[in-house]
Amino acid sequence: MTLHNQQVGYAGQETAREYLLAENFNIIQENYRCKLGEIDLICSREKELIFVEVKTDLTGYFGPAEYRVGKKKQRRLKRAALYFLAQNKPHYRQDWQYRFDVITVKASLNYDYPPLEERTDKKIIDLQKIEINHYENAF
Repeated sequence: MTLHNQQVGYAGQETAREYLLAENFNIIQENYRCKLGEIDLICSREKELIFVEVKTDLTGYFGPAEYRVGKKKQRRLKRAALYFLAQNKPHYRQDWQYRFDVITVKASLNYDYPPLEERTDKKIIDLQKIEINHYENAF
């Protein structure tokens, strides 16, 4: 993955995080990594624990972002989620529901964004014309 792709992915994930907070989700963990895979965002709302995969798309060249979470990626996400639950079992009661969501962020780059040395924020790139789609219980 190129540095540019990582930056776009990070900006999209930040956008998804802000969206979830505005929708009254509690962010439990970002960029959860274990030996079985990684999960972009883990959040909760009421008695639900939600594992979120974020896909950011600038061009649409590879098709709709929501279709880029294939069966193999779904299996990795499920394994990582089971590992997370095993490691954190005392924190989540048995009556909680679990689900897997996909959030797509469709945007374009803001090329008028000031250079890094002229800013106080830590953003490397800035997105504009953002469209967010939230697919609950995506798989």
